[in-house]
Amino acid sequence: MTRFSFFSVFRLVIRLVIILCLFPASFPTGNCAHASLLMPGGVFLSQSESTTGEDPPSDTGLPSGPLAQKKSDNRVTARFYAGVNYRVDELNWNIAGNMDGTNPNILSELTWEDLNIYEFSLGFSSLVKKTVYFRAYMNYGRVFSGENQDSDYNSDNRQDEWSRSNNSTDDGNTIDVSLGAGLILPLFSDVLTIMPMVGLSYHSQSLTMTDGYQTIPNTGPFPGLDSTYEAEWRGPWVGLEIQLDMETGQRFVPRIYPFAGFEYHWALYDAKADWNLREDFDHPLSFEHEAEGNGIRIVAGLGAYLSESWSLEVGYTQQSWSIEDGTDRVYFSDGTYGETRLNEVNWDSRSLGLAIRYQF
Repeated sequence: MTRFSFFSVFRLVIRLVIILCLFPASFPTGNCAHASLLMPGGVFLSQSESTTGEDPPSDTGLPSGPLAQKKSDNRVTARFYAGVNYRVDELNWNIAGNMDGTNPNILSELTWEDLNIYEFSLGFSSLVKKTVYFRAYMNYGRVFSGENQDSDYNSDNRQDEWSRSNNSTDDGNTIDVSLGAGLILPLFSDVLTIMPMVGLSYHSQSLTMTDGYQTIPNTGPFPGLDSTYEAEWRGPWVGLEIQLDMETGQRFVPRIYPFAGFEYHWALYDAKADWNLREDFDHPLSFEHEAEGNGIRIVAGLGAYLSESWSLEVGYTQQSWSIEDGTDRVYFSDGTYGETRLNEVNWDSRSLGLAIRYQF
C-alpha cells in the first residue's frame, strides 16, 4: 500500500466518523432496550419504554445491580474508567545490505524480548441518543525489564554472524491513544449487541539499551552503552465490539457481563534511533525507519457491577502488528546519509488489566 492509498483510507475513515455523528438525528424513537460495550468493555443501562407512558413493572426476582433508567432521545450517558495493566511486549526488525534486499538479504537484526511493562489506563465513553457511542482511552506504560540482541551477518539468511551483543532493556516507556465511534445493533431481543466502529489510534515504544555484553566475538561486557530506539505506529482502524446481555427490556442490567472486541489497523510506521557508541553515526539521530503495515487488536474480558454507578472489569488484550518493505536511512557523522531496505518490523503485545468504572 502506498502512502497515497493509505491517506485515502484515512480520509474515508474521517468521513465515516462524521456520518456516524450525524446518524442519531435520523433515527426515530422506539420501544427498545440498548446496551453498549465500550473498549475494553462495559454495559450502558438499558430500558424498554412503555407505549402507555407508564413505567414497566419491576421484577423483584432479578439479581442485584444498578437500576435501569429511562432515556430520552437527547440523553447522553457517560462513563469514565481508570485501570492498571501488566503487559509483555516483543519487538524485532531487520535490514538488508541495500535497497533491493540483497548483499546480504539480512545485514543487521535487532530483537527485544520479554519487555515487562506496568501500565496505567484512563478512558472515557459516551452513548448518544441510544444509537451512537464514542469512546477514547490513553495508556501509559513504564518498561522495568527486558532483553535485547543486536546481530550482524555477512551472508544471506542469517549466515556468517560476525557480531552479536546481548543487552538489557530496563528503561523506557509506551504510549497508546485511541479514539473511536460506532453504531449499536442489538440482536436477538438485545441478548447480543454488536457494534461496528471506526477510529484512529497512536502507539509508541521508547526503548533504551544498557549493560552491553559482546557475545560474538566473546569479549564480554563493554561500558557506556546507552542507545535508544523510538517507534511509532499511527493510523485509522475498523472494528467490532460484542456484548452478551442476558437481561433485556425493563429488567435490571445484569450484574456480570462478558465482552469482546476486534480491531484491524492500517499503520504508518516511523522510528528514530541514537546508537550512542557508533562514532561513525550522527547523534542524536543515527538512523530512522519509515514503512507501512497493519495490525490486529483483540480484547476479551468480564465485568461486574458493584453498585448503581460503579463496576469492576478484568480484561485481556492481545496485539500483533507488522510492516514490510520500508526504508532504513542512516545518518553519518560527516554529514552524509545512506539508505537500505528495511525488510520487516514485528510487534507483539499481550496484557492483563483491572479497571474500575464510574457511570452517570
